[in-house]
Amino acid sequence: DEKSWSKERKVGLEGEAYFEVEKGAEFRVETSFGQVRVLGTRFNVNTRNNRLEVVCFEGRVEVNNSDASQKQILTAGESLQIEKDDILNLEAASNEQSYPSWLEGIYSAQDISIKEALAAFERIYGVEFEIENLDVKEIVSVNFYKNDKEKALIQLTGGFQAKYQVLSPKRIRIYRE
Repeated sequence: DEKSWSKERKVGLEGEAYFEVEKGAEFRVETSFGQVRVLGTRFNVNTRNNRLEVVCFEGRVEVNNSDASQKQILTAGESLQIEKDDILNLEAASNEQSYPSWLEGIYSAQDISIKEALAAFERIYGVEFEIENLDVKEIVSVNFYKNDKEKALIQLTGGFQAKYQVLSPKRIRIYRE
């Protein structure tokens, strides 16, 4: 609410956003999975795949689950996930990163299922996959550019040793032999 912004800095979020917050009044990001509260910092919030992921790049953020029964304070270089209202995976973020890779047009995810990786690709490029002989529950790490579908397909499938065949501009067969 712009009228009360100077008194209460609060935004609702579905999806993913990167924030650089100037010091001042409390700033809150509210999602259906939990809340992030900060004073002055740089951080990323992602609410996809039925979970909340928060990465703190600078300063400190407080993360609460949706019913505020659990909270965790993150400092620069730390990240966490909230899934099914439980705080999980407090871990160090990449020290090399000072902001999220998606700001440079790169999709990057570590330790996700092949199903999640394919869903991200489908969302970014507006395609559908036909999957053959592939365990979509397998955990992988993937990186691909979001501005060149052909190169991105090579990067994506290379991440889990699969092959692909473009059936049409909107349909791709992905498989392992």
